[in-house]
Amino acid sequence: MKKVIEGPEYLRLPPASWPQTPTNVPVDPADEEQKRFHVRNAKVLSLRVTAASKPSPIVNPTNFSSWPRLKMVTARVFSVRELPKKQWMKQLTRQISKWPSSKLIKEAELYWIRQAQREIDFQDSNVMKLDPFFDEDDQVFRVGGRIDRAPLSYDVRHPYLLPRKGHISLLIVRDRHAHALHGGHLGTAAEVRKRYWIVGDVNLSSV
Repeated sequence: MKKVIEGPEYLRLPPASWPQTPTNVPVDPADEEQKRFHVRNAKVLSLRVTAASKPSPIVNPTNFSSWPRLKMVTARVFSVRELPKKQWMKQLTRQISKWPSSKLIKEAELYWIRQAQREIDFQDSNVMKLDPFFDEDDQVFRVGGRIDRAPLSYDVRHPYLLPRKGHISLLIVRDRHAHALHGGHLGTAAEVRKRYWIVGDVNLSSV
């Protein structure tokens, strides 16, 4: 009983003397839960390493107040990225009256979702309870869950995971708020969750 109340003996020692948590714990291939946890943590680590090593975004998203416009401009930049830099402005000027392809718009959306997901703390309990998984096709994290057989679209069943704070989340909420015809908290939240899931979005959805 004394040990339960006071804790183990090592707690009376300096932190440097505490037992170390093993970093390379073997995964039982027969344990699906262990495998899922291991894969998710590996993807989270990869995301954080990438965030620390990659350069700044191609455009500054805080200069935009519209989610569709940010995607459109980003898509136009993507359309000229294979060209020599000296040809960029000339090509962009030619495209100013053209709407980028749906493929480029989609690529731009995923680009900004990846940027936003760098700010997510995947060890937070509010995130972990959403059972996030890494979508290998889109290279982004989605919400997991147990509604795979529900008669809903894939995006509704497994929306893109976004941080509670951040400019991308704010732009998306504003855009969905307009689509909901400024219908208030519930209408905006419903529109957002057709495609995205903002962690703890209670206050954000009232924008």
